[in-house]
Amino acid sequence: MGNNASAPAAPKVLMVYTSHSKLGETEEKTGWYLPEAAHPYHEFTKAGYTIEMASPKGGEAPLDESSIEASKEDQVALDFAEKEEYNKLWKNTKPLAECKSADYAAVFVVGGFGVMWDLPEDKDMIRLAEEIYAQGDVVSAVCHGPAALVNVKGPDGELLAKGKKVSAFTNAEEDAVSRREVVPWTNEDKYTEIGAEFVQEGAFQTCVSVSERLVTGQNPPSAGATAEAVIKLVNLKVLLTKPDANVPTLYYFDLAGRAEPIRLALAAAGVPFKDERVNGEQWAALKASGSFPTLGGQLPALKHKGAVVGQSMAILKYAGALGNMAGASPMEKLKVDELVAGIEDIFKAFIPTFKMQGDEKLAARKELGVEGGALYTELAKYEAYIEANGKGGYLVGSKMTIADCALVGTVGLISNGWLDGIEKSVCKPFPNICAVVQKVLGEPKVAEYYKDAEGDNTIFQLETFKGVIA
Repeated sequence: MGNNASAPAAPKVLMVYTSHSKLGETEEKTGWYLPEAAHPYHEFTKAGYTIEMASPKGGEAPLDESSIEASKEDQVALDFAEKEEYNKLWKNTKPLAECKSADYAAVFVVGGFGVMWDLPEDKDMIRLAEEIYAQGDVVSAVCHGPAALVNVKGPDGELLAKGKKVSAFTNAEEDAVSRREVVPWTNEDKYTEIGAEFVQEGAFQTCVSVSERLVTGQNPPSAGATAEAVIKLVNLKVLLTKPDANVPTLYYFDLAGRAEPIRLALAAAGVPFKDERVNGEQWAALKASGSFPTLGGQLPALKHKGAVVGQSMAILKYAGALGNMAGASPMEKLKVDELVAGIEDIFKAFIPTFKMQGDEKLAARKELGVEGGALYTELAKYEAYIEANGKGGYLVGSKMTIADCALVGTVGLISNGWLDGIEKSVCKPFPNICAVVQKVLGEPKVAEYYKDAEGDNTIFQLETFKGVIA
């Protein structure tokens, strides 16, 4: 949905391998573990990323031969080991000392027992991880790979993992492969010791931890999922920091909420814009990075022509200015502002219920919508206003304005079942409001924008919404 500009240039990921091939004091050979490189490589290339491979010594990174046998049912891994187009990459890695952090959007440390003996103390591994994180990008690893990050410090001088969630090969998994007495230490013990929150699932179950811009996976089955988590963060930063300066870019969660009136206004005005949906974890990481500041550190936020604004009603007014939907005369503009400001009172009616739980919340919300309730009372104000002033079918004048968008977006939010306890029919007692909604939904550009909304979490997703206001 929405109008999106072309994607920015593909990010580059540095995949780091161990150069160590001896398994402790044993006579066994080790190195990096095949599926922990193959599946992330597959995910990164599928996402269109550029990939560079490096190791402490450069040249051929030693592949743990046992991982080939263990991957005999895994064609992606076997191809990575056997096909020249892939194996020429890990057989010709770049020395870590020659890598420049500014070139990369993420570093990804491939697991394997060899990591335990060279990467944790490697000064270039530490340098790259620290610089990449400090520049607002992603540091990641899988299985034994997180061992490479135990000595990495954050911009505050503390160990990067301290206080963060970390997943890596567990003690139970070390025991399962009889390696706990062979490795110099275990990831679980070390990360617990330095104050990280060690997160794990059962032995050899998929588990990925995302903590700000530190992404770690537990074991070989987690390799692909770890890369996917990295991709989400990298893509989001690209979208947030490098949008087309000439195209307004709106950021909000994948729901209606405060952003829907803005989406509605831009769509109705035919203003090209990018509608970017983020999740809570991604937003927390971006806020922590300092790369996307807003006045209140909140969403929705709009980025346009180098400026960032994070207040929903201010953004709505800007959308009105861009689309000539703010009123046709000074008096109309004043009335539009009055009605847009009044929407805040509708929100205030139900916002206190977010702090409630269970039956208390449901009971409180039910009371909001009954005659005399706070929500009913605020809606009744708009109903009366339309009765007295809405002769053109819209709230102000004879053309659709952002006042209509504010009302319809909010009505949609409270009528689509998202707010447990508030009946979808809450607006049915208000025929004038319903008529405005119907008129707005009938606008050709609005209908076009939302025609593919099924499956998206928008206010117009549910056919029942239209039924409620009919």
